[in-house]
Amino acid sequence: MNLKIFIIAYLIILIIGVYILKLPDLITKEYKLVEEFYYSKSIKYFLIDFIACLIYIFIIFKVIELFKINNLILKIIICCSVTVTISSIFHYIFKKINNQDMFFVRWFNSAGHKATLYDIIIVLAMFLLYTLLDKYL
Repeated sequence: MNLKIFIIAYLIILIIGVYILKLPDLITKEYKLVEEFYYSKSIKYFLIDFIACLIYIFIIFKVIELFKINNLILKIIICCSVTVTISSIFHYIFKKINNQDMFFVRWFNSAGHKATLYDIIIVLAMFLLYTLLDKYL
């Protein structure tokens, strides 16, 4: 995995998906939480978001490598499956924590499975853009 290509893909998807298309608002309808995460406390959460996305993509590529997958459709299925698995684990963990001061506790309690749907769309977009950039850069 090429970190420079990931950074480019991450930033492009962040700008287009979050700030232009407003996907987190459209998908989750959690306007106050989205505003907190991506706007009012964006500096606080930027690194967390970046590292989380990096981990998702890293694991996706490791699974693809492990099974020697070359077919794009199968890669997309793996990307979505890994994302659902990781997001569901986080969902389960944060739903068990009873600390409303923690952003992700409030996020998963409010957005529920829509948070997982949002993750699938964002991570898949990053994965596809990364794949495209890796091929042509």
